[in-house]
Amino acid sequence: MASAMSRSSDAATTVAQRTFQCGGEAVVLTLSAPTLDGQDYRCAYRIAWPDGPVDSYAFGVDGVQAIYVALQKAHIELIQDAAARGKPLTWLDQGDLMLPLPPGMSIEDVLQPPSVSSA
Repeated sequence: MASAMSRSSDAATTVAQRTFQCGGEAVVLTLSAPTLDGQDYRCAYRIAWPDGPVDSYAFGVDGVQAIYVALQKAHIELIQDAAARGKPLTWLDQGDLMLPLPPGMSIEDVLQPPSVSSA
């Protein structure tokens, strides 16, 4: 019987997973348990797009902050990557993915191209 905690391909313990839809195809976000890395905690995550996975991570002063920052980063990456594909990204048929963004940041901010400053 499979438990709620499972192992991903990199042998890290999976603590959360969510499946989104992008243009009718599944996109899976998987968060691994935070691990101590020096004096901080590192939370690895994977976004499995139909054309291949993207692995990343975030750091925090404790495990909770590492998970929270990983969710923020993953949210930004999901929005930007779906926009680059030109396909809507949904969760439970809703446009709101129910993931956090950094304070003061909106979806519109995430989709706005970075401004180029002249030196």
